Amino acid sequence: MTPDSNIYISGGVDIETGMILNSSYLFDSENVTLKPICDMLVKRIGHQLVYVDNCIYVIGGKTDNQVCTKLCERFNITTSQWETIDQMNYARTRSGVTRFNSLNGETFIYVFFGTDTMKLTNQSIERYSVIFNRWEVVNLKYHMKRLETSGLGC
Repeated sequence: MTPDSNIYISGGVDIETGMILNSSYLFDSENVTLKPICDMLVKRIGHQLVYVDNCIYVIGGKTDNQVCTKLCERFNITTSQWETIDQMNYARTRSGVTRFNSLNGETFIYVFFGTDTMKLTNQSIERYSVIFNRWEVVNLKYHMKRLETSGLGC
């Protein structure tokens, strides 16, 4: 949810054709309306959305061919335009995603675990620097066996 109490919805599957979609919508929770916005650059399902600084970031998911992707993009709410951002190091779907504001003022997006194209659990964590448009792998001190998550936030 954005500070304006809006919710963004993207992607999914057409229930009649089974095709993965790149459609995007704005749900205005105050007026209870659903308005189409411009389509994402990549069709996807099982991706995650996170709001940071007037942009909606779209992380990973599965694309047209049901293959997990490293691709990411963001929607600038002010300009109503999508743009590609740096891709993750590991392709994943059904991951946990959250934003984090560091003490020095830099904003990061963290992506946790998820599954790969073979439906195996991805045990990695990655961090995206909004300022530098760069993903990096976060090295864990302790690994957790057989952990899967598809919901995370704060």
